[in-house]
Order: sequence, then structure tokens, then C-alpha cells
Amino acid sequence: METNKKHQVSSELLESRIKMLMSIRNFEEGFVRHSDYIQGYVKELIRNYERASDYLVQNAGNELEAERETLLNEIHVYGNQVIQHLSLVTENLFETGKVNTESWKEFETHKSYLYESALKFERLGKKAFTDDRLRHWETDYVVLENSIRPQIENELNTAHFILDFAGKYTKDERAKFLGILKETSPHEVNWEDPKEYEAHLMKAIKEFQEEFEPRTNLWDSVMELLAGGVHPSPSERIMLEKWNDGEQKEREDM
Repeated sequence: METNKKHQVSSELLESRIKMLMSIRNFEEGFVRHSDYIQGYVKELIRNYERASDYLVQNAGNELEAERETLLNEIHVYGNQVIQHLSLVTENLFETGKVNTESWKEFETHKSYLYESALKFERLGKKAFTDDRLRHWETDYVVLENSIRPQIENELNTAHFILDFAGKYTKDERAKFLGILKETSPHEVNWEDPKEYEAHLMKAIKEFQEEFEPRTNLWDSVMELLAGGVHPSPSERIMLEKWNDGEQKEREDM
């Protein structure tokens, strides 16, 4: 039973990451697009807390004044650092095709700091207000977990996936990937139709295997990326390949 459960999880992960890969038309331009969205969400978060700060000043007592100022300053500092370091990663990838790993680490670090300060700021309203004002606070200003963070992390999911490829493959190899993607995932694919999606999924896997499997190290790194960044053990690699062979055979038998 445990083996079947693991097979199911791995299959779903493989499908979702190949679908993500098949949606990419240009690695550099794709990262720029997701970076712009993330920076927009961070700016939106900062503006939200600026409005929330005004609401606290107008309606809360002075006992929270120092904490409000400190946390709002942290949000500005960490938010600006997030934007700055993500911009550096974006510019470097677009101009050189390479990953600025140091700036990416700084981005991740300051993103965590921003989240921590944001949650602390949101708790200020819960300390200060009750009844209608508390409901207003929670509806208008408690946005990190309910809205902004999921949107940021959704964009980061694909952005990080792109950086994985940029960090592992040369421009020539990425160009080959793009050729495969264009052949296997035309714009008119209806991703809501499971059968149509499965057909293009299988075609993509076959193309990847034919292009890269003869070069063992390269195929292993493809498997690692599609497995979610975890290097597949020999048994997991065989499982993924058997899953692909089984799905393909099932289609042929239908």
C-alpha cells in the first residue's frame, strides 16, 4: 500500500512539473514575467500596511505606536530588499543567461523576514481592536496568508523551476528544450481536457527521452528537475520510467 501511495504522489508531481515546463516559451522572458508579478505583489503588500498603519494611528491607542513604527519600517526595508535582489537575479539571467545565486539567496532570506514582520504587523490590530473595528481590520488589512503570500509563492514555483534549468543547462541545451516545448505544447492545447493534456504530456516525455537519455548524466538531471529538485534514487528513477512506459502502453492499448 505504501508503494502505491508513493507511486501516486510521484506521478502527480511529475505531471504537474512537466505541464509547467510545457507552458514555458522562453526561459529568460518567462522569469522576467514572474518576477514582475512577484514585485507587484510585494508593493501591494507594502501599500496595504501603509493604509493599515494610518487606520491604527486614527483608531488605536498610543501603547502600540512604537511597535507599529518599528514593524512598518521593517516591512519597507525587507520589501525593498526583496524587490532589489529579485531585480538583480532577473537582470543577470536576462543579460547573461546565468543565475545570480547570491542575490537569489538574499531574496529568499529577506522574503522570510518580510513574511515574519507582516504577520507581526497584522497581529497589532488583533491587540488593538474588538467588534466592528476588528472585523474591518481582518477584512481589509489581514492579507498575507489569505491572499498575497499564496500569489507570491505560486509565481515563485515557476520562477524557481526556470532557475533550476538555467543553473543546470547551457544556452544550447535550453534552446533544445524550447524546441521540444514548441513541438509538444502548441498554444491551442486545451489543458482542461485530460485526454488532450495526457497526449501532449506523453509526447513531451518521449521527446525528452529521445533527446537526452543517451547522455546519462543529462537525463538524470532532467529526472531530478521533474522530480521536484530531489535526485531520484535508482529505484525511484526506474519507477518514474516504468510509470511513463505504463502510461504510454495504456494509451496504445485503448
